[in-house]
Amino acid sequence: MDKIKKLEVANVIKDYNYMQETLENKKELVTIINDNFFKEVSKKGYGDAVRIFIEKNSNKYIDKGNTKNDDKEIPVLPKDLKKIYRKITSRTHPDKLIKMKDELKKFKYLEMYKQAVTAKIENDKGTMLDLALQLNIDLPDTCYEHLSEVRQSIEHLKFNIQNMENTYPWLWHVAPDEAKKTEIIEKYVNSIS
Repeated sequence: MDKIKKLEVANVIKDYNYMQETLENKKELVTIINDNFFKEVSKKGYGDAVRIFIEKNSNKYIDKGNTKNDDKEIPVLPKDLKKIYRKITSRTHPDKLIKMKDELKKFKYLEMYKQAVTAKIENDKGTMLDLALQLNIDLPDTCYEHLSEVRQSIEHLKFNIQNMENTYPWLWHVAPDEAKKTEIIEKYVNSIS
């Protein structure tokens, strides 16, 4: 792969990683914000309505995290990514690291191995390309074709972030003053009544 394409891949991967990290940070924030929002709504005297609504819709507010599903089929990677996956795991496999003296590097490689396996299971091309770049694995020109899918993943991450930022609890959290916060709580209570 020529240098220009490799730089473009690196930039897209950087954006992808940034959006993934942003989403994870927002998820943590949302948990705290939702808790504070619902406490405030309850203080305003709307506790029963909110409690009933939360019980009915708890899955919308609670991120269950990854649930183990043994029946899940592992997607088939395209040939070029399968080769990259093999190169990544051949360098980072725990059996290859036994004699490695540098404990920090060993830990880093073990983490990369776990990420590669997870990326394969989740068909996460962005992470797979990122790991290859970190390990200085030469990317074939065909990997450039996967960038459109990684860009779609970036747009999906942005969409998820926007959805979080358009919820009543988030709008309440970023409201500039108490009057606006009270207005948002009232709109929320009216929307669930």
